[in-house]
Amino acid sequence: MAQTLPPLPPLSRSLLRWIGDGGLATGDQLARRFWPPDGHARSPYVYLHRLEQQGYIRSRRHQVLGRVQPLYVLTAAASTALQIDPPFVRIDWPPPAEYEHLALAQETRLYLEQQLANSAGGAILAWRSDYLLRHLYPPTGTQEHIPDIQAKLCFGPRQRVETYQIEIDGGHYHGKMLARKVAQYGAQPHKVIWACRTHRAARIARAIQPYPNIQILALDLANARRQE
Repeated sequence: MAQTLPPLPPLSRSLLRWIGDGGLATGDQLARRFWPPDGHARSPYVYLHRLEQQGYIRSRRHQVLGRVQPLYVLTAAASTALQIDPPFVRIDWPPPAEYEHLALAQETRLYLEQQLANSAGGAILAWRSDYLLRHLYPPTGTQEHIPDIQAKLCFGPRQRVETYQIEIDGGHYHGKMLARKVAQYGAQPHKVIWACRTHRAARIARAIQPYPNIQILALDLANARRQE
């Protein structure tokens, strides 16, 4: 007889879904997202260790965002417990070359969640990664540009909802390659957020100047880290 898993507590469900939507998360990001800053510094990792023992997540240490830190991904058991199948959540380890990109995307998501919550109760209603979008819209000869993230954002207090495309800038685009990438986003009907590290902001600002639908989000990762 197949084992029946107990219902997930609300915190576990929200945490697992947050990892699965983004494909990966760092321990620091999960601590900042799901635990108040004045809580016990070790409690997030005790909770995450318990979820790993239960078979819902896997962890490993890897260098992302400038330092070696624990990373977490979902298992197939988490997908079953959430009753959400891939590609609507991502399970298991992505290729190591994607770790930095996925962690930077989650940092962007954290920043937007905080900013929206601070503006009279706004929120992120949907967060769809390129991993999901490429499954929903397989490549074709006439395919529209697929962004790194497609997000549905709710702005308070009037609860205005808008769809945004988000570029997660890893610093790999320069010169003509950057100009082509910016032009792709500039040609889209949606508003665009170009998320980059602070040292890239001036370069990106020059590149996006002809495109009023693109705005910069400069991430100060050094000051975003949770103090332990």
